[in-house]
Amino acid sequence: MLIKQQLEADDLLDYLNGTGDDTGRQLRVLAERWIQSGIHSDGVEEPKSRTLPEFLREAIRYSVDNPLILHIMPDGALQGQFSFRPGLKSAVLDDRARRECDERYGAYLFLLFLNDGDLRFRLAKCLRKECAAPYFFRERLHPIYKNGAACPHHRKQAASRRAREDERDDLLKLAAKFWPRWTPAKHPNRSLWTAGQVNAHLSGIEKRITQKWISRNAVTIKTEVERGNHAKG
Repeated sequence: MLIKQQLEADDLLDYLNGTGDDTGRQLRVLAERWIQSGIHSDGVEEPKSRTLPEFLREAIRYSVDNPLILHIMPDGALQGQFSFRPGLKSAVLDDRARRECDERYGAYLFLLFLNDGDLRFRLAKCLRKECAAPYFFRERLHPIYKNGAACPHHRKQAASRRAREDERDDLLKLAAKFWPRWTPAKHPNRSLWTAGQVNAHLSGIEKRITQKWISRNAVTIKTEVERGNHAKG
């Protein structure tokens, strides 16, 4: 086992987002308690309010076998020095000894993490249960987060979905503008005529709609027209 004296953020994420490793499992248990301590009952997250309960601080001190010169503050700050001493007499470990060593090393990595300034507050876990790599570090730390945490991958997905929804809403509003203006004299097919009017008012880089798109969204377009007429009235 390579004993780290300094912690790189990417190394910590490798352990947290890994699977099957006793070091990673121990680290995830501690990180989960740490993150959850800053999430209020209403779901609002306040990272700077995170605290480690006394029993957990004692357990971490014990797990690195150095309880005398290390003091862990409730907010995760460290006072004193710490080191990792497995205390194992043989280089050949049985399964139980190996697991114990790996778990203690997980606690040691957690101490390195706590000792790294604001990094301990920037650690977050993606709210999407299906996320393959849920732990990540926020680039900027805000006082509160009202809508939970989303990893960069799912944040990008959400932004793309919102952009598509906004685009659809704009098209529906534009279609609702022309829908009432149609008459059979202008064109026998209302959906085809409306699609043509919408496309004529789009910029060159915007995606064109079809007659089928209008027909498929006809009910929504009519609702939008009625909503506009109601607002005028």
